[in-house]
Formats: sequence, structure tokens, C-alpha cells
Amino acid sequence: MHEPAGTGTESAAVPAEPQAGKETVRLPSQPVAPLAPWLILVGLCALLFFYGIHIGELYRTESLRAIVAAEFLRTGNWAVPTLYGEPLLTKPPGIYALIALASWPFGAVSEWTARLPSAWAATLTVLLFYWYGARHLGRIGGLVLAVSAPCSFLWLEKAGTAEIDMVQVFWVAAALMFFFRAMECYGLHCANSVRAEGDGTCRPARAGSRWLWWMLALLCVAGGVLTKWTAPVFFYPTALAFLAWHRRLRVLLRPEHLLSAVVAALLCLGWVALVAHQVGWDVFYQTVMQEALPRLSHAHHVATPLETITETALHPGKLWAVNLPWALLALLTFWPAYYRELPAGERWLATAFHAWAWPNLLVWTILPDHATRHSFPLFPGIVGLGALVAWRWLCGHLAGRAQRITALTLVVAAAVYTLAAIGFAGVALWRWPRESWLLAAIVSAITVWVAWETYASWRAGLRSGLFFGLVLLWCLVKLSYTHFYVPVRNAGREPRAKGLALREHVPEGQILYVFQAKDEGIMFYYGRPVRRLQNVEALPRTAEPQYFVLTEKEFEHFRRREDWKVDKAVRFPDEQGDPMFLVQARRVEPPILEAVRRLPPHRLARHEKNQPQRTQRTAEKNH
Repeated sequence: MHEPAGTGTESAAVPAEPQAGKETVRLPSQPVAPLAPWLILVGLCALLFFYGIHIGELYRTESLRAIVAAEFLRTGNWAVPTLYGEPLLTKPPGIYALIALASWPFGAVSEWTARLPSAWAATLTVLLFYWYGARHLGRIGGLVLAVSAPCSFLWLEKAGTAEIDMVQVFWVAAALMFFFRAMECYGLHCANSVRAEGDGTCRPARAGSRWLWWMLALLCVAGGVLTKWTAPVFFYPTALAFLAWHRRLRVLLRPEHLLSAVVAALLCLGWVALVAHQVGWDVFYQTVMQEALPRLSHAHHVATPLETITETALHPGKLWAVNLPWALLALLTFWPAYYRELPAGERWLATAFHAWAWPNLLVWTILPDHATRHSFPLFPGIVGLGALVAWRWLCGHLAGRAQRITALTLVVAAAVYTLAAIGFAGVALWRWPRESWLLAAIVSAITVWVAWETYASWRAGLRSGLFFGLVLLWCLVKLSYTHFYVPVRNAGREPRAKGLALREHVPEGQILYVFQAKDEGIMFYYGRPVRRLQNVEALPRTAEPQYFVLTEKEFEHFRRREDWKVDKAVRFPDEQGDPMFLVQARRVEPPILEAVRRLPPHRLARHEKNQPQRTQRTAEKNH
């Protein structure tokens, strides 16, 4: 029987060298303080996710999330997302509520408060990886697993932004780890899921533990549904694959799962009922279907058959490439020899990560929506497999070709991270003034030095030096990305400057109306009430000046109207550079109607009496 791997109570587990015909047994080495890995991870997360979240204007859809969250704070309605006074039900309220909650103590939504939920979600995901990995690999193994998770370019982009994707990754990761923990309670992995009795036998955990972990898992699924709808599409393929591998599919019929699923469903249906009560069931249903069908049905997906076939064929390779270098190491786990040599704890994790990665990869390849960020919640499964290979390599349990491939992969990854850090610093040479060139040179020099020391560690046979040098290089990529790229990625868009310019032309207290214009970046920095109307006729019936933003086509049509007088029209480009017009105008009577209304009462009555006859004669003449 395999010896149990680290359960979190023992220190780092450094395996002895494998011997032919003998099982590998993990032996405790130098003790590791229980809090040390947690402190290391908290410091790493503070640098990777929280550092620099105030830098740079809101980018792309960040502004949309921030505007809707600000509306939550203004109206107090946290159930129905609204944009410019209209319900926005393409996404549930989860991310907007989290942004509003993070901003509430400060009284308003800002760049950094809008990005706080993603930073917290990334941090909790990393800590969950350590918590679960340390149960099966020991503290050092859990640390290796946790620090590998955020070393990905998609994490670099999403972990510190006011976006939905990182929060959804957390919900899915938490749901699946709690599910795996629940499966331990059934005795699927005796060495780590049960208490060994004095006679060496094992008994499943108490029923209360199973209820707890199932309930936590399904509540996280509900959190994912209320954030981006898709959490069940990640959770249940993983659960089915994992249970099918262990031949325990009947677990899904147990009352712990069924009741937890009912509770989670009631939470989601409660929100649906509340929204339907406020905006109407037809509005809710039509909006959700318009959002969901293009992502779930090929018949509703806007793409030609050739484009669909091409996207489907390329999607697995695209996701594999995004997860390098860990995706390359993950392929090594398919070697039968690798799997046979795994001790119980690592085999359990390998099975869990395989169930997490590949069934979801298949599902999201079959579905028509192939945007990389929509598959983001399956990435931790791929990274987890790669990190397990790196852990065995660090422990000296890989030999021959697998060892050489792992070492070469990590060396190449270190070179790529070095080039990325220097490349982001190079942005300063053509986007920043010369005063910033010195800082860019310092960051580049430090990066080159760390890369050289990492390479030297590998040449000297210090595997831990290569691995943790790779992590340090990733931290330098983060610093370079934050200081040199983020501040200038909105160059040419300038949403803050344009939003503040709008404030100068619209008096405080006036509502700014929009029709077809869509530019949430500018409107967020405008920071005053904005309402969307279907057309100009829907504007309030008043003679007072009104303010609205028109596209170029709308403005050309509007300026020919006789019932409006343009007092001022300010032309400015939107974030994409297309022309828009801020218009100050007031309603006026058309000349003919105004002349008619100035008639004396007796002539006005005669005019109204004869008007139907004139209209009929005109129609006959035209006919």
C-alpha cells in the first residue's frame, strides 16, 4: 500500500530516490513552519494581483462593469443590472455587486475599487490550490502547485482587471476542489480522505463532512451562475468524468448532492423571480436567450460553416498554447510509466486535474463560442497537471526523456518570461518620456541578471533554483507590464480626457441622453447621469435645452429636422476614433405649424375644420 503523502500536518515532503522494484515513500525532511507557505503566497499574491491595480485607465469592458456597479450604488437596486437606465441582463449581477461592495466604503467606484474583486478572486484561487495540494503533496508540494497557477499570460491580463473572468475562475475552482474534498469523504482515496484506525483499516468520514463539502461545492456553482451563467457547464463534466473513472457515478444520486443542488438552484431561481418581477418575464427571457443561444447553439452562432470548422479545429491547440509551459508538461502525464509510479496522493490529484481539464476542453471545443477567456475556468486543471510533473522533477522522480523535457521546458519558459519583461520595458522607449528610460533600463538589467542566475542554477543541477527563478522572472514580467504597458494601452482612446471634456459642456444636474452611441469608457469618466432612449422623439417634451450624444449618421439626420434648434454641437472622437457629437438643442415649432398657431381663434377653428378635406384632396392629387 502506498504511504500517504503530506496531509498538511507534516512538513515538506522530499521523496527518496526511486529504486527498482520498490515504491517511492515520501519522507519528512527539514521541518517547514505551517504559516511559512501561507505568508509566501500572500506576499506573492499581493505583488501579482494587488500591486498596480490603480494604474491605468479602465480598459475595454472594464468601464461597462464599473458603470453598472456605480448604478447599483446610486439606485440601491443590486438585483437588476442597469446601463443608462435600461436593464442589462446579458450577465447576472454577481460581478457588479462585488464591485459595488468593494467601492461602497469609499462612496464611489474608481479604477482600483473596480479591480479589487478580480484581485481577491485570484488570491483565493491560489490559496485554494495550496490548501488542497498540501493535503496530498505536503507543504512544499502544495506551494509548488500554488505558485504555478498564476504564471500564465491570461492571468496577467485578467487577475487585476474589472472583468468577470477571474471571478468565474474562482467560483469554478472552489466548487471543484470542494467536490474533490467531498469525494475523499466517501473513501475514494483512503490514504488521504479517512482516518486510519489503530489496526490499519480505514473508514469513510462522517456524514456531516460529506454534507458540508457538497453544500460548499454547489453554493460555489450557484455563485458562478450568478456571475457568468457557465459554472455548471464546467462543474458537471468534471464531476461525471471523475466519478466515472472511479466507477462511482451513483454518488450523484445521494441526498447530499441532490439537496445541495436544490438549494443552489433555489438561490438562482430566486434571483430570476426577482428580476422577472421588476422588468417582466418576456424581457428577461429574450435577453438571456439572445446572450446564450449564440454560445450554445451552432444554428444561432454568427459564423460561416468554414469559420465554424476552422475555429473548432484550432480551439484545442489555442488553449494548449495559452497554457504553456504547463500545457507541455501536462502531456507527460499521459505516459503510462509516469502514472504507474505515482504515490497515492499524486495519483489522486492527477485524476482530479485530468477530469478538470480534458472533458471541459472537449465540451468547449464542441460549443460554438471559442473565445479563449470563456474557457478560462478549465485552465487550472491543465496547469495543475503541469505543476505535478514539475513537482516530481523537483523531487528527482523523473528520469530519462521526461526529466530532460521538463528541464528544457522550464528553461525555455524562463527565456520567454525574460523576453516578455524586457519587451514590456521596451514600450517605455517609444511611449514614455526619457525620464522613464532609466527605470526601464534598471528593470531590464535586473531581469537579465535573474535569468542568468536561473540558468546557472540549472547548469549547476539546482532544480529548485530553476523553478523558483522562473517564478521570480514572472514577478518581473508583472512589474514591467504594470509600469510600462498598462499606463499607455489606452493611448489614442483617452477615455478620461474625453469624459472630463464632456463635463465642461454639460451643466451639472442635466441628464445626458444617448441613442445608438456606445462608449462606456468615456461615460464612466463623465461620471454623471446618462440615459439611453430609442430615438429623439422619446426625449422629454420641454422647451428647455437638452443634451445628447449622437453618432455621425444620427447627427446628419438630426440637423435636418425642423422641430429642433441646435444651440451647440461639439465634435469629438470616441475611443475607436469614430466621430461623435455632443449636441445642445431645444425643441421649436416648425415654421408652418407655428404660423398656424398664431392665427386668430375664428380662423384657427376654420383651419382645423377644413384640414381633413385638404388632406383628402392632396392624397387624391398625389394618387
